[in-house]
Parts: sequence; C-alpha cells; structure tokens
Amino acid sequence: MDLTIAAFGFSALLLVALVVVLVLFMRLRGHTREVEQALAEQSGSKERADMLMAVAQAVNEGRAGNAQARGQDVGEMAEPPVEAALEA
Repeated sequence: MDLTIAAFGFSALLLVALVVVLVLFMRLRGHTREVEQALAEQSGSKERADMLMAVAQAVNEGRAGNAQARGQDVGEMAEPPVEAALEA
C-alpha cells in the first residue's frame, strides 16, 4: 500500500513538472516571436538607412565630379562666399 501511494505521488509530481515545462515552452515561443518581429523591423530600417546613405553618397560623388569637370573646388561649392556676405 505504501508503494502504491508513493508511485501515485511520484506520478502526480511528474505530471505537474510536465505542465510547468509546457507552459514555460509556450511562453518562450511567444517571446521568440516578439524578438523575431522586432529584428525584422530593425533589419528593414537598416536596409532603408543603407539605401539612403548610398543615395547621399552618389549625390555627393556627382557633385564632386561636376565640380572637378568645371574646375571648381568642392569646398567652394559647400560654403557661401564670405566676401559677398560681408559687403552687404
């Protein structure tokens, strides 16, 4: 009789442990999905930022190429003439 009670108690403990592990696993899957969604959003933002940086770099290279073709210094294009501002 004592062995039967011990086996029943052990089975009940195993069942409780199994339920706890399943609940923890389901919560972990939920957190994993949240992290995957956040990572996907961040990666999309990074791709857009990389594209904008590439466009800005291409524009800057184009400005530098146009200025060199006309014999201008790129620094002259970036800054307004100081003399004209002082005379006004």
